[in-house]
Amino acid sequence: MRVALVKAVIEDMPKIWKMQQEAFSGLLEKYQDTDTNPGAESFDKLCQRFHEPFSSYYLISVDQEIVGAMRVVDRKDGSRKRISPIWIMEPFRNRGYATEAVREAEKIHGPGHWGLYTIFQEKGCLHFYEKLGYHQTGEIRHIKDQMDLVACEKDSICYRAMSLEDYDQVYALWMSCKNMGFNDLDDSREGIARFLRRNPGMSYLAEDDGRVLAVILAGHDGRRGYIYHMSVSEEYRRLGIASRLLELSLGALKKEGINKAALLVFRRNEAGNAFWEKQGFFVRTDVAYRNKELTKLIRIDT
Repeated sequence: MRVALVKAVIEDMPKIWKMQQEAFSGLLEKYQDTDTNPGAESFDKLCQRFHEPFSSYYLISVDQEIVGAMRVVDRKDGSRKRISPIWIMEPFRNRGYATEAVREAEKIHGPGHWGLYTIFQEKGCLHFYEKLGYHQTGEIRHIKDQMDLVACEKDSICYRAMSLEDYDQVYALWMSCKNMGFNDLDDSREGIARFLRRNPGMSYLAEDDGRVLAVILAGHDGRRGYIYHMSVSEEYRRLGIASRLLELSLGALKKEGINKAALLVFRRNEAGNAFWEKQGFFVRTDVAYRNKELTKLIRIDT
């Protein structure tokens, strides 16, 4: 058995439309959801979706026989890729074809940062997506009596403590982020090694297939916690990654008995200040920040 995805062309749309109507007819009859069920979609609407620049329709082929189809929405702007919809024709169901089709789509569009909606009352559908690594987000859209759509998401992004072996990728990420301040000693490999040894398990990063996407440095002096150099790769911003990293570092500080955390942000860093304000870090107007160099430092501002 070899499952393959064949990119659809406009000439395939009449066939896909008929397949879609047939494949979803049972659910349409069961729930009468003419607004959301793909089986109720008009041919004109289907063609409109086909021409959207972010839509890709695929025929699902098994040993060169068409057994189903799927549409992938991939805006390539950092938002979640979506399966909307996927189906296997009834004679070919329960053979693992849908699972393999989803995996093939992930090979084409990337393994992480996917999302979809499925019918909450259809436990078989929920189980199918859970086996593929999706989890329910808690968002539920009520459609009508006895029918709700539940949001599911899947990520390949993992979060872990930073180690010195990550330094090269982390430093490259820092240099790619605007409106941040570094120096040649504290942010050198030796400087970061010293910081990590003094504050083990408090600095975290997010990575996808070995690529560092985001990082946060955190430490304390026994009295106060300090946050440094929160950075997120531009194409992965506004996905909740920074909030998750902050949650991990603040949790580690709290376990050490630290009751308060502070940080510095350039005034010109509007996006950074907006993020920290949202996270509950307020600006102190009653104090003056002062520092003194004990060793000559060379500033590196991005």
